Amino acid sequence: MSDERKPQRKSFNSPERKAEAFASADEDVPVPLGITYRSELEKELWRTFTGARPKSDWLPHDLVSLTKLVSLEIQIREVRAALDVEGFVVPNNRGTVVENANLRAYATLLSMQLAVIRSLSINQSSSTPIVMRGQAKEEKRAQEQLAKKGPLSLIASR
Repeated sequence: MSDERKPQRKSFNSPERKAEAFASADEDVPVPLGITYRSELEKELWRTFTGARPKSDWLPHDLVSLTKLVSLEIQIREVRAALDVEGFVVPNNRGTVVENANLRAYATLLSMQLAVIRSLSINQSSSTPIVMRGQAKEEKRAQEQLAKKGPLSLIASR
């Protein structure tokens, strides 16, 4: 039996982790090859979903699933907008009030989205969920500080 231990990750409170968070705060997690987001909404959803974990914890196959999550969210919003206009019940050809077909499409899309979310949460990661949340919060704080004060605020002054 070997006495070698698995390398431990730095605590998210360590100066090294904080420096890494600031260094990568303005970098987006790259989308998988062949995927291009055309709208600002798609790009913002990508940033939102990838912000759930530290950048280093996203595995390539997770990112493929994440592209599906972004697509599903867009479709859910479109169907929901149609439901808001049409209502949950509509008259059919004979004038009978029936359930809007978009309601089933909406429920199906939500189920698919939740399945993708569940699959992403059970994928193994190099960190425990509590560590990942802490690191994601630290990166979010770094992004907010950079947005508020600019990159020059990171330079030590005398």
